[in-house]
Amino acid sequence: MKQRPFIGLALISLLIYISFYFKIFKNNKDNIIKNGNLQNNNQYDNIQSSYLNNNNTNDYFNDQFKFRNFVKNELLLSGEDFLNNINYLNKLYSVHNKNLQYSKIRVHNSFININSIDRETFLLENVCVNHKGELLFFTTKDLYDNWLNTYERTIGSVQTWSKCDRGGISLRFVFDKIKPDVKWYDTPTLMMVRFAAGNVGHHIADTMVAMQETIEKFNLNPNNVSILYLDEIKYRDDERTDGKCSFGKCELPFLTNPKTKDCNWCVEEVSSYGYNKNNTIRFSLQMTQLFSKQPILQRCSYTTTTHESGERLLFRIERAPCPMDEIIPKRETKLNINFNEVSNEINICFKKLIFGVADRAMISGLDFAKFRELGVMGLRKQILKNLNLYEKVVNDDIRERVRIGIHVKPLTGRHGNVIYNAQEIISYLSKLNWNESFPVVKKFEFIPIILEEMNLIEQIELFSTINIYISTIGSGSIYSLFMPNDSYLIYAPECRFTSKEQMAYQCGQPIIYFHTNLVHISIFDATPTVSKCMPLQIPSDDGFCNPVLDQAKVEEQVKQALTMRLLNV
Repeated sequence: MKQRPFIGLALISLLIYISFYFKIFKNNKDNIIKNGNLQNNNQYDNIQSSYLNNNNTNDYFNDQFKFRNFVKNELLLSGEDFLNNINYLNKLYSVHNKNLQYSKIRVHNSFININSIDRETFLLENVCVNHKGELLFFTTKDLYDNWLNTYERTIGSVQTWSKCDRGGISLRFVFDKIKPDVKWYDTPTLMMVRFAAGNVGHHIADTMVAMQETIEKFNLNPNNVSILYLDEIKYRDDERTDGKCSFGKCELPFLTNPKTKDCNWCVEEVSSYGYNKNNTIRFSLQMTQLFSKQPILQRCSYTTTTHESGERLLFRIERAPCPMDEIIPKRETKLNINFNEVSNEINICFKKLIFGVADRAMISGLDFAKFRELGVMGLRKQILKNLNLYEKVVNDDIRERVRIGIHVKPLTGRHGNVIYNAQEIISYLSKLNWNESFPVVKKFEFIPIILEEMNLIEQIELFSTINIYISTIGSGSIYSLFMPNDSYLIYAPECRFTSKEQMAYQCGQPIIYFHTNLVHISIFDATPTVSKCMPLQIPSDDGFCNPVLDQAKVEEQVKQALTMRLLNV
């Protein structure tokens, strides 16, 4: 009995020691994961980039809104540091000191024709990228001869039109196991090429939906997947004025000028779709940041020299944006090193790398838009949840407040189709006595929506409160994706003059491909409300004009929408 206090003290001491030991072990383990535990003693030089908003982190929004705390990027200083002296993703990489394995491939096909690369999605395990930008697949000669040699060609695509040079993916086969101590990126990663990212509607409908669908095919959570962009928005010869593409041909056949046979847009231009490149970079990275909680990666190019053929490009995976795409450039994009000496070196290896299924073009092709509800609504849920808005839009109480918004678009817009009298309509509606017709609602608000005056998060937050939205064809209507459940979109038509004298016009409601998948809203056709059409400030070869909507008829459509919405409330 006298020994029990001693035993008790000994047990307490042992527990404290064990707790302390595991705390040290955990901290060491965290350091290994975060810092990569690279097997060399180089002193890594770090320099910070301005990125998109003159701050030192990969937060692609302004300083006032810290959506997420990003690890600071560690960047390139000089050509000699390209391979060894800069650990630019040190906190993201890990090193596995074991005899590593061969690569593996999984293929998902959405259609019966299993040989159609337009519809195939791939998940590659244990693959690497070298500084040539080649994708290395490690396997045995036997497997290659009996099965994998069918993948020697371009095996898949990361963009809508798969037969273009820009989006094709091919493998370089290596008959060996992956060597130990290479740098690994353990987070599942989706490779993408942006399409028309300078246009909000195209980027959401034609790129973001593809991200959501591709990730879901392999039962992954977007918040646990990094996005790797293979494109650089700014091309190197940014002052080219001859209208010819650097690769000698157009990205897509319909981009060719039928008279001159030159490209309207170059291969590199398709990512921005001819829009302002800085805005394209900013918007696409901001939207991607709202989609996934993992780092946004980018394949960055650097010019270098080789003894045989002059300048060649080297590639490296970095945190976005690349030096080429920095809005305020600070980093060198030309390296004073020999291409042949470093090009075959492995840059990084991925545990899981996903690409494929190029079904985008949801705005411009009906076939692509069919049966996409799961992907579209999944994207909506993903972004709204990351902004803590999803429960709000699902449980919106319309009895407390009805918000009616109209898109006030600049008359100098690129495509026209502006509601010419938008400001007058919202002013007219705001002066009516709505509580007399709908007494169950406590408050009515009428909002002229000027998208150019808000950042992306402010836009999404606003649309999460809009119950009735009056808009025209174009990107502005795509924001209905973020409206509350059981909301209404009143959609003004596309109008054109039928004669050069601009005396007569014709309006028609184009098929709203993307909107057919928005199961949380109902759509009203505002064509009957058009009273006349006004010429564009910048004349259109296609005869487009800006519709003027009859205010009293718009009022009737709004009342009809409210009557339907408030049934059984």
